[in-house]
Amino acid sequence: MARRSTGLAGLAALPALSESRRLRLYGFFLMYFSQGVPFGLVQVAIPAWLVANGASAGQVGFFIGTAMLPWSLKLLNGLVMDRFCYSPMGRRRAWIVGSQVAMMAALLVTAIIAPGPDQIALLAGLAFAFNLCGAVNDVAIDGVAVDILPEDEREKVNGFMMGGQVIGISGTAIMAGAALVAGGIALAAMLAAAIVAVLTIVVILLRERPGERLLPWTAGSASAECLAREHTKFLPILGQVLRGLVQWRSALFLAGVGIIASSAGMVDVVAPVFSVAELGWSSEAFTNFSSISGFCVAIAVMVVIGPLCRRFDNRIIFVLFASVMLFPRGRGSFHRLDDEPDQSGGRCQPVCAVHGHSQFRPLAWCRRARPDCRPLRL
Repeated sequence: MARRSTGLAGLAALPALSESRRLRLYGFFLMYFSQGVPFGLVQVAIPAWLVANGASAGQVGFFIGTAMLPWSLKLLNGLVMDRFCYSPMGRRRAWIVGSQVAMMAALLVTAIIAPGPDQIALLAGLAFAFNLCGAVNDVAIDGVAVDILPEDEREKVNGFMMGGQVIGISGTAIMAGAALVAGGIALAAMLAAAIVAVLTIVVILLRERPGERLLPWTAGSASAECLAREHTKFLPILGQVLRGLVQWRSALFLAGVGIIASSAGMVDVVAPVFSVAELGWSSEAFTNFSSISGFCVAIAVMVVIGPLCRRFDNRIIFVLFASVMLFPRGRGSFHRLDDEPDQSGGRCQPVCAVHGHSQFRPLAWCRRARPDCRPLRL
């Protein structure tokens, strides 16, 4: 009993996110890494596996569209989180821990059921479940970032957050791509659940502010900052959101983001179908190619984008990288496959264009619309 008490006391002595700059940097990196797990499965590994087993573009589109639908509910998630929180664990941390535990459970259920590549509706429903957990996790982590991060750290940490997500996507895609070939969806989901379990342990140790509880049954109390931000009614929260949405700048920005997201969604469907069905790549080769390019983008996000955002206006950076996404698509679209003398080599150009568009997406979104961003001056 004494040894157990000593261990808990040692964990309680760990610094909180609000106390350590280094802990904030690497803590948010790891939290966003966990968000890359469902993305790597749904956007890269499973679509390629489905195409390799005879799925059509329409079936792949149905799977990705259904699986990613929970991410459209993030506004509702934010309203619920602002209204309900477990203050002794901080404003959002209970939501983060809970969503990751739920994601792990959904992945384990997927591994137990183990639907085959011909059971696309069932597979899409299971993917919807663990992506719902991922969407809740994303909103909660962003809320912690807005509450905790000082102004002078936001660009750098935001770059590490997006870099962590891309590395999580790439790492999961490589692992799941090989696992799907070796043992099917059961093995891939089990490995993904193991990754989420390890990251959940990390999150449990990361308190928002000193004195808060690590878990509901451990010692600690709500911080004064958390209690000051606590809401007891829905209507004031909803009113703040609606006032922000009715501004023409917000509407214009959301329209632009929607166009980029819809274009990226089409690429998510086209890339595996074109690479596997048209070029004859294996599903594992496709996931490896996509993951390697993703790792390169992650390094760029963490090393380059933060300093650029500190030096230039956020709108300039967003427009610059959103524009760069147009060039590979445009160049690839002007080359017909049957005009190339070497079909194998010629077809590599448009597939690189497709992946170029997909991998520049995190760069364009690195300083996305959040309460901590400077206003756009149009």
